[in-house]
Amino acid sequence: MNRYGRMAFDHTRQHRPKAFSSMADPASHFTQLGEEIESRINQLRDQMLGVPVPAGTLEDYRQRSYQARHEAEEIVLAEMVWTEPEPTTHPEDDQTLSYRSRLATASRALAFLDRAWTETPPEAPTEP
Repeated sequence: MNRYGRMAFDHTRQHRPKAFSSMADPASHFTQLGEEIESRINQLRDQMLGVPVPAGTLEDYRQRSYQARHEAEEIVLAEMVWTEPEPTTHPEDDQTLSYRSRLATASRALAFLDRAWTETPPEAPTEP
């Protein structure tokens, strides 16, 4: 499963739990969806980028390519991944979803932090 499939998997699991639980094989579904998303992003990026400008440098083309990729990614993710949450019937459901969302955000943030802070420095020798 690529990163886009993982994004869709996590979003659906957190914000559409009923739809997620009704899937027979979520792993293969989101693997296929991730590939479709990536393909659509590449197609849209190529459309937005167009052909190299004759007066432009290779660096200009590379920068335009990065910008087009980011814009295409935003558009496709909004269409295919960031779906509306399921309506809830109980206020505690909203609280639970909000808590899980904040917990997932914190988890992702912690995953990117340098883990060196957990290591204890060596003890300095003590003088008798």
